[in-house]
Amino acid sequence: MASASITQHCLWFSGFQLQGLSGPLVAQLGGSVLLPCAAESPLPLEELEVEWRRADSGALLHLFQEGEERPESQDRAYRGRVAFFPVEMAKGNFSILLKNVSEEDIGVYSCKVFTEHEAEEVKVDVLKVGKFFDSSPPPHCWVLPGSG
Repeated sequence: MASASITQHCLWFSGFQLQGLSGPLVAQLGGSVLLPCAAESPLPLEELEVEWRRADSGALLHLFQEGEERPESQDRAYRGRVAFFPVEMAKGNFSILLKNVSEEDIGVYSCKVFTEHEAEEVKVDVLKVGKFFDSSPPPHCWVLPGSG
């Protein structure tokens, strides 16, 4: 069994705050893992930019800009493997799903949200990826803000 550990880092600004998740997650080799990033309240999508990057290399996983996803901007290693949740974005949920997880995906990821006057960042640390040996569900479940 493999686990991915997520570390939450929050920066405070007067307008909004991003939330991540702290605690262990389980990432299956070849499976998918949710990288959490959510604002406490909805933000106007037309006025913001959301970028997910690898903190170590700066590789762009996914970009949302001017009210649209920009898949053409993705680093080649992540094309076709990363997805936002469009309905949830309108609620302030900027989490992404990283698909077909490999050991190369171990590392620190950054979710940055920019508005006209402010910016905020949450970092997500994926520490371990491996194979499952039983079919039981992952030990932790959570609800991100705005998804209930």
